[in-house]
This record gives sequence, structure tokens and C-alpha cells, in this order.
Amino acid sequence: MRVSWPPLTRFTKLVMGVLFGAFVALAIAQGVTGVPFAAVLALDTRVVGLHTAWQFFAWPLVIPFGDGAILDAALALFFAYLIISPFDARYGARNALALLGWCTVGAGVGALVGGLLLGLLVGRGTDPLYGSSPVLWGVLIGGLFASPGDRVMVFGRFEAKRWQLLLAVLVFSIFPVLQTRGAVMASFYGTWGAVGAAVLWARIFSAPKRTMRKPPAKRPAHLRVIEGGREEPPKVLH
Repeated sequence: MRVSWPPLTRFTKLVMGVLFGAFVALAIAQGVTGVPFAAVLALDTRVVGLHTAWQFFAWPLVIPFGDGAILDAALALFFAYLIISPFDARYGARNALALLGWCTVGAGVGALVGGLLLGLLVGRGTDPLYGSSPVLWGVLIGGLFASPGDRVMVFGRFEAKRWQLLLAVLVFSIFPVLQTRGAVMASFYGTWGAVGAAVLWARIFSAPKRTMRKPPAKRPAHLRVIEGGREEPPKVLH
């Protein structure tokens, strides 16, 4: 059995390079200075303040350095390749970048709204949001809903329907919540915020484009002007 993997596109290489570079830079900076940069850049979902301005866009790059961090980084790079490469190959780097932005914002909004509401209702907020998983789930769902049919090739190798993929996202997003007894609710809210943003983007992307119709050109009148009185008399040869 021959195993075929999706092509590694140039844009995917760029995304993987940014993720790996951020992981190495944060690990070195934290090791040298002792400042917990992961906590500074992860999105705090308990309160909104000045720190939210940079955390709102930086949190997908954060992988806390500690036990198992190298494995987490390797898995993040591997799934970024499996999810982004097929989407980029089909829809192009511009649409891939746009969807990544939509999912980042959607996940941030979902995590903030869920964390603030949870804090108001039970008096306890959620953990910070970090890691690329919510964004990658959103890209996967965005590619599914942007396709014309109800099926999509997952990871470029497996065919799945929309409801099957949504069920898989639900299971994989709620399992850590059940395992940690609700300690990672921010990831759950962020995942479904990214999914919602991805579906909205796909609806806009796949909507028929309206084009302005040019007014029909005026047809020339079917009239001939015959000039009279200027013709020379016929010449007669004698």
C-alpha cells in the first residue's frame, strides 16, 4: 500500500517556520531572562485590558516550555502541515492567510466571551488560550464548508462528510475539558469560535460573486443616406 501525503506548499513552510521560530525564541528568552513570556503572550480570558491588544493575535504562537513541550511543538508543526497544505494547494495562499486570520480572531472572541461569562456566572474564569489547535481546527472546517459538496478530503487522504468532521471536532475539543474537569475551557470556547468564524468565511468565500453588467451598446440606426444631385451626368462617347 502506497502512502501519499499532501504536497508541502511554500505558504505552509512559512507558517511552520513561524511556529517553530516562535517556539525556539520563547524558550531561549524564558531560559535566559527567567520571564514567563508564554504567560505574557497567551490570551488572558478572565479580564480585558491593555494586554489583550497583543495577546489577541499572539496566542497561537505560544507553546509553554516545559515537560512535553518539544512533543507538543512537533505535533503542532505536523498537523499544521496536514491541514494547511491541502487547503493552500486548493484555494491559494491568499485565502489560506485570510482564513487563518478569521480563525485567530474568532477563537479569541469565543474564548474571551466564554471566559468572561463563566467568570460572571460561577465566579471563576477560564485558563489562558494558547496554541495553534483551535486555529487549525477552524481551517479544517473552513475547507470543508468552502467545498461545493458535503464531502472533503481530510489531511489530503481521507474522505469525510460535514457532520462527521464536526462530530470529530466536538469530541476532540471536549475530551480535554472532561479529562481536566473543566480546567481548559478556554480551548473549548476558542475552538468553536474558530469553527464559527471559518464557516462564516466559507459562506462569504463560496457566495456567487455579483458582477456589474455593462449596458448594451447602442446599435447604429439602419438608415442609409444617399446623397443626390451631385452625381456627374453619364459620359457619352461619340
